[in-house]
Amino acid sequence: MRNGKGNKDRKTMLSHRLHGMLHQQIESALSIQQADNLKGVGPSLPFALGKKYPNAFRQPAWMFVFPSVSLCKHPITGGGVAGTDKNQSH
Repeated sequence: MRNGKGNKDRKTMLSHRLHGMLHQQIESALSIQQADNLKGVGPSLPFALGKKYPNAFRQPAWMFVFPSVSLCKHPITGGGVAGTDKNQSH
């Protein structure tokens, strides 16, 4: 977890039973990210990373594991970006 309570990053352990389902979800999210990238959209990057590395949003490291079913507005440019929606799931 990034930027959790107190702006701290945290790690946790997962049950071995979740391995297959999580792997399948990651593959699904990667497929969604690749389709979004073909349209020129992806997640917004923190701080000035989007300007410093304009194609970084195409890297799997920046993808959302549980992506939204729709695009949201970029917090700075107002353009469409991939995002998360806590009320929706795939």
